[in-house]
Order: sequence, then C-alpha cells, then structure tokens
Amino acid sequence: MIRAFVAIELPDSLIQVVLDLIETLQDLPGSRQLRWVKPQALHLTLVFLGDVDFEIVPDISVALRTCALNQASFEIALAQPGAFPSWERARILHLGVADPSHQVSELQRSISKALEPLGFKPEKRRFTPHITLARVRNKADRDELATFAERAQQGRLTGDFSWEVVDFHLVRSELLPEGPKYSLLQSFKFGASQ
Repeated sequence: MIRAFVAIELPDSLIQVVLDLIETLQDLPGSRQLRWVKPQALHLTLVFLGDVDFEIVPDISVALRTCALNQASFEIALAQPGAFPSWERARILHLGVADPSHQVSELQRSISKALEPLGFKPEKRRFTPHITLARVRNKADRDELATFAERAQQGRLTGDFSWEVVDFHLVRSELLPEGPKYSLLQSFKFGASQ
C-alpha cells in the first residue's frame, strides 16, 4: 500500500513568493500556534487518494493519462491568505488560488470522475483550490491564534502571480516523524499521448 494524491506543482518562481509570505506570517504574534509546511510540500491538491494498493497504480495512471490528454493548458494565480473552515475556527491556513476560467475546478471534477470506477469516492465537500501553508497545532492557545488570525487577514499579496498549468502529477506521501515526505510517481502533460 502507498499513500498518494494528485496535484499541480507551483513553478519555482512562485514558490519563493509563497516562502516570502510564510516568512512574513511567521513574524506575527501567535504564529507559533501553527505547524508550517516545508517548501518541498507546497502544491495544489486536486484529489487525495489516501491509501492505495500498489497493484492498481497502473490503472490510476491510465485514468489520469486520459484526463490529461483531453485537457488544454490554462492559467491560474495565487490569491490571498485564508483559513479553513474560517478565520475564527481556523484549522488550516492556506493561500487561495484564483481560477477565473474554472479550469482547475473542471480538471478536479474530471479526475474524480475518472477515478470513481477504481473505487475512489468523490469528495463531498466543494472543491476550493488552495495551497496549504500551515496547520493549527492540536493544543493551540485560541487567544494567541485569534491574535494571529486578525493580523494575518491584513497580509496581502500584491502583484500578478499567475502561471500557466500544463500538467499535473501523481505523488506519493510518506508520513514520517519529521513531517510528510513527497515523491513524484508520474507526471501527466496536457494534450500529450504519454
């Protein structure tokens, strides 16, 4: 068994933008109430597969290849920081992703539908494209966290942080004591037979 997910990677130029934002947020009061994501873990998850029998990985690859073959490139952009489920009850701090053409949402639906015959149930929650920046610690001080949330909401990205998405990836996730380790299993380029 392996733990896996399907994701869009950020271009290197935008990873630095995100890291600069994280550094700014880490300077705010209350930031110690969060566990921050490591730079190599920054990505936009399309579909989380969970534990997968290694024997069906080839079938997953066929389904993903078909989705990629039928997909044209599209543009998305980094948006503003946010929190799930809300700033008041934050569990996850994230960076929003603007999807003006709704193509990333369509791609996510296409992948979910293609994987359903393999036993992967579609996510019931509405898909909200985002990049996870941090998770709230289990025993977080809620007052400190509230102070952090109030200040973090004032932080804004300024500029055009868009990029053209031309592929997506099947990624393995290993849960280790020092945090998750991700390794690329396969990439799927849009509109290309692979």
